[in-house]
Amino acid sequence: MRGLFYMKTILFLIAVTVLLNNCDAQIKDSSKMQKKPIEQVLKDNQNMLLAIPGVQGFYQSKLESGEDYIVIMVDSLTENNQDKLPKTLDGYTVTVEEVGQIKPLNQEEKKPLPEE
Repeated sequence: MRGLFYMKTILFLIAVTVLLNNCDAQIKDSSKMQKKPIEQVLKDNQNMLLAIPGVQGFYQSKLESGEDYIVIMVDSLTENNQDKLPKTLDGYTVTVEEVGQIKPLNQEEKKPLPEE
């Protein structure tokens, strides 16, 4: 009798484990399908990102594996902005790049293109 009880208990635990693993796989698959395009994520978050002190701009890039990620360019990392910079945005990894101050060129500062 005891052997039958233990056998039923083990079979029940195996069945629960299989069901939980299947649910976990389905949740992971559905989260991948619901991911917004990175261009939309950047557009949706541009005002928030540019409001962070020191942020000069941002762009998207790709890892060698083909995975998209976001790069935030800052003039310098400081205590004032370091903890305000997100680590992820809508499921995309975010990295920070120190680029210094970015200024637009004035018309007279533009150099002519070399002639061919």
